[in-house]
Amino acid sequence: MLAIKIPSAELFANIRPGLWVAISPDQDRVICTAKTLEEVERKAKEQGEEDPFVMRVPDDNSALIL
Repeated sequence: MLAIKIPSAELFANIRPGLWVAISPDQDRVICTAKTLEEVERKAKEQGEEDPFVMRVPDDNSALIL
């Protein structure tokens, strides 16, 4: 069974709704943000993160985790 850690709300405190976010594999820090999925993936790879958790900060308190 896969255990999923839910990132803390503090991690997203200063991130605008609607942005994509790449989170470190340990889910303790935001690697980068961007307006598009492609851009956030590219930025994360540029920073040496090959397999970050990626999600879009929703406008309505829901979540989409990829």
